[in-house]
Amino acid sequence: MANGKLPPNWESVPTSSGMLDVGNHHSIHWHSFGHLEATPVVAVHGGPGSGANLHHLTFFDPQLHRVIMFDQRGTGLSIPCGAIFANTTQHLVSDIEKLRRFLNVERWLVFGVSWGACLSLLYAQSYPQSSSALVLVGLPNRHDYQNSWILELRASLLPKRHQDFMASLSSIDRPDPVAAYYRKIQSPDRRFQLEATYAIWLLEAGLAGPEPETQTPVPLNKIDRSMINRAKIYLHYWANKTFLPAGHLLVDPGGLASMPTIFVHGDTDWICPLNGVEQVVAQIKTAKLITVPAAGHSPFSVDMTHAIREAIMAA
Repeated sequence: MANGKLPPNWESVPTSSGMLDVGNHHSIHWHSFGHLEATPVVAVHGGPGSGANLHHLTFFDPQLHRVIMFDQRGTGLSIPCGAIFANTTQHLVSDIEKLRRFLNVERWLVFGVSWGACLSLLYAQSYPQSSSALVLVGLPNRHDYQNSWILELRASLLPKRHQDFMASLSSIDRPDPVAAYYRKIQSPDRRFQLEATYAIWLLEAGLAGPEPETQTPVPLNKIDRSMINRAKIYLHYWANKTFLPAGHLLVDPGGLASMPTIFVHGDTDWICPLNGVEQVVAQIKTAKLITVPAAGHSPFSVDMTHAIREAIMAA
């Protein structure tokens, strides 16, 4: 950090905020932190289905960066909350550009974590003239690779977890658990909604670090509306193969040829394995991959945080 510490209220009080009508009866909530004259950054949150994560502000220098965050369609304070209509990858990418124009930002550094890294990579390919650099953390390789990791490879390594994930499905539904849980989450039957939400919770609970942790099961009656909404959007994207026709993230990598692109990834990531991001990086000539030893998917371990800050300063 430039002065060794954050100023008071940097992480809790935005300098500006508001709602942006992005069409299709959706409005997204945004907020900006830091000095208006500082280098603009758009921070794209993970999920799908999660809202903006203010803890990501700790990666930035308040003297150097103006960090703009927003809640993607259907998430956080955006309205309508939990909505999956007119909610596709293409809509979300377009919303980022609409926000840039609304805020009158000429170009910005694009920063994304996990699912947010996917959107950031797609956005930069679609709007290279709007992106000054890319810093992508914990990228999941879409769609077939991530699907086989969760449902086959990781399932064989963590069989008890996978059994719990499949537990509420009938034998008829088990061949395609994603479609089955997508139907359940949209059912008017609350019990089905809760079962689908719990299954999605199991996919990441206790897996953020380099070693899997045993989690205490969440009673179904403790699952709240925010968890259901997140699971619904998560399943919406999973069941629809992230709305990418070819199923992968490199739709026009030529647009990244002159753009600084840095990936940061833990070498023991149980949610988005290292091999997946290596496949993506290999196809971007100018990309740099920083691998953090003994780190998992969480960006908040000491070594990951250090690597992310270094990447942001180098971008």
